[in-house]
Amino acid sequence: MQPEVSLERRPRVLLVEFNSSSVDFRVEFYTDVGQFSRLEVKSKVMFAIWDALQEADIGIPFPQRDIYIKELPEQHEAAGPALHAPHPSPSGAG
Repeated sequence: MQPEVSLERRPRVLLVEFNSSSVDFRVEFYTDVGQFSRLEVKSKVMFAIWDALQEADIGIPFPQRDIYIKELPEQHEAAGPALHAPHPSPSGAG
């Protein structure tokens, strides 16, 4: 637990949703925003969760997409040489 997190109201972890490539949780905690930066406390809490997942050997999968190309577009002769044409020099000579 992070010392900046208030224990007067218990922190909560709620299971929010099952998605196609994730299980979403909501983490709720309280802190004195007059004394601590909300962004810094949130970052510390998230790093603590990350570290706990790493220690428990729990990986977070990232979405993977496979792309199947059914047919390659035709290559046009006129477009081919233009792609490989020499570039003019900056001085204009060449």
